[in-house]
Amino acid sequence: MSLLNQVVLPSEPHKHVMRGKIDMKEYKFGNTSVIIHSPLANMTDQEQKDWFQEQYEDNNPIILNMIDAIDACYTVSNESK
Repeated sequence: MSLLNQVVLPSEPHKHVMRGKIDMKEYKFGNTSVIIHSPLANMTDQEQKDWFQEQYEDNNPIILNMIDAIDACYTVSNESK
């Protein structure tokens, strides 16, 4: 089974939390608005790098699954040789 076909289920149910504009960043692409509700959007590149490193060291399962998925994109499978 491909890693891309796997579904990652949250460890607990989603709880809606109202977010203020502090954790929100909006981008416009033509007629499309993309709103990111995350403190990461307002961090510097170094702060983001440090945050991801900390999450990796804490064995955050979502970060580890992201790494596996990215790695799978760059790995040549036996079928394509």
